[in-house]
Amino acid sequence: MRGNQMGKTENEPKRRILIIDDNTAIHEDYKKVLKGVASDSELDQLEAEMFGSSETPLNDSPEYETFSAFQGRDGYEMVKESIEANNPFDMAFVDMRMPPGWDGLETILHLWKADPDLNVVICTAFSDYDWSEVATKLGTNDKWLILKKPFDPAEVCQLAGALTEKRKLSTALNTRLSWLESEVRARTKEIEAREERLQTVLDVAPDGIVTINQRGEIESANVAAAAMFGYSQTEMQGRPVDILTSCDDSLTALKSMIEQVGLQQNRTVDCECQKSCGATFPSHWTIGKRIDGPGRFQTAIVRDESEHERMRANLAQAQKLEAVGQLAAGIAHEINTPAQFVGENTRFLKDAFDDIGTTLESLQRLVDKCDSDSLATEEKEAAKHAIDQSDIPYLVSEIPKAIDQSLDGISRISAIVRAMKGFSHPGSAEMALTNIHECLDNTITVCQTEWKYVAEIERNYDECLALVPCNAPEINQVFINLLVNAAHAVADSLEKSTETKGNIIVSTKAFSDHAEITIQDSGVGIPKANCSRIFDPFFTTKEVGKGTGQGLSIARSIIVDKHNGKIEVDSRPGEGTTFRIQLPLNRGEEVLSSQDENSAHQPLAEMVV
Repeated sequence: MRGNQMGKTENEPKRRILIIDDNTAIHEDYKKVLKGVASDSELDQLEAEMFGSSETPLNDSPEYETFSAFQGRDGYEMVKESIEANNPFDMAFVDMRMPPGWDGLETILHLWKADPDLNVVICTAFSDYDWSEVATKLGTNDKWLILKKPFDPAEVCQLAGALTEKRKLSTALNTRLSWLESEVRARTKEIEAREERLQTVLDVAPDGIVTINQRGEIESANVAAAAMFGYSQTEMQGRPVDILTSCDDSLTALKSMIEQVGLQQNRTVDCECQKSCGATFPSHWTIGKRIDGPGRFQTAIVRDESEHERMRANLAQAQKLEAVGQLAAGIAHEINTPAQFVGENTRFLKDAFDDIGTTLESLQRLVDKCDSDSLATEEKEAAKHAIDQSDIPYLVSEIPKAIDQSLDGISRISAIVRAMKGFSHPGSAEMALTNIHECLDNTITVCQTEWKYVAEIERNYDECLALVPCNAPEINQVFINLLVNAAHAVADSLEKSTETKGNIIVSTKAFSDHAEITIQDSGVGIPKANCSRIFDPFFTTKEVGKGTGQGLSIARSIIVDKHNGKIEVDSRPGEGTTFRIQLPLNRGEEVLSSQDENSAHQPLAEMVV
């Protein structure tokens, strides 16, 4: 007889086998076969009858521990107890006919109620059931096998080894699965906790966070994004990103940027967005690198720039008012000078008019006497005296001069007031065709107290320069920042030289597609190391208290970001500085219609050192 191929493992626990049979001798024969011991002589006949052979099995089978039950009900109770003790049987040999109690089929059904994973071998020579009925009752599964009598001891050993090994592996597998399920539950709980923390972070984030799939649809949106666009989070899911903007140019720029973003970079774009109610607002998008895979998506952080734009406008206006405030004392002095001689001339005219009135009255009386032919000597003397007192020749000579001086003073005052009004007016956000020369003249007038005593202003205007589409108040802000800086630079240079005054040259030039404005000074110049930083916010080379460091930063923002122009600086220490501004010469309506498009571009300020 061939032996079992499953050898013993060191320290392996014995495999537990339950034998349910109403014949005591059968129990002993099972035990002998499973222990690998040869039958003694008085059992040879029974062994031959039962097993059909007297060969001794090989002693390489696993070690088994056998348990006996002589009725099906007893076997059922033993299985129940083994389950309760957490020490189940590995398999059971069950005889089919065990009168007067349960037969083998009924016994197996009860055993499986106690232990659903118990492997069973049905041992029988006769059966009260048709095999198809057995299969119907027990089901077509791998938990039961049939061993017909007489059977070979090798079959018993093979079945015992295979089924107990199966139970062993099944138990190990169930243990492993249980551990894996426990790990999965723990990991799932950890992932859920992380997702909850992440969701909390997303919900409290002040900026909108949107995920976009490869079809250009919104997969998710946080609370801020939903509030920003006026939808619920559920309403945004699955809808195209097109709903977030009504501007074709902005949508094109946004989609183009989404497509350009790769696996290793983030990109930004400014565009006009639209709320569900139709209201629009400026926004800044930061589009994260693409996450590839079956669920490829991109993450976008959306920031509502409305408040930022308001703050930037307020900052520019505050800068303008700050400049006006710094110039207020000088402007008051400039207005006071013509106002003084206007007042003096007015008082002179009043006194002169009194004298002229007295003279005219005397002359009138003289005329009246002449008409009545009763002219007396005293009337002639009175008229002569009045004429002498009023000094008519002097009045005739000085009164026209006083009137001209007064008119000139009034004109100067009016010019300053008009320039101040035009410069300080907040204006609107719209572009308009503007006379750049008028803007320059107004600015020069407003800040004349800064340059009047340190520099001579030279104007070189190109008369061919047409009206330029721009925002006049903002351009005025740029001009005054550059002119005041130029005046300060010239003043600093005069402290180190014997010159009485420096020079500031303001020039314009017309090109086919742009207007160029140049402001050149003979000041101290800008050190090369600082040229790359002069447009940075709050950077200044002036002494403490003389500037905020915001002037050139605001100038760059106005020219580059808002007007899509350029601002360049060319400076040489000790020789002076030249600022060159270029503004596009588009038609007014084209500029108005392309402001959103321009805002989507981000040209950099060019600097020439």
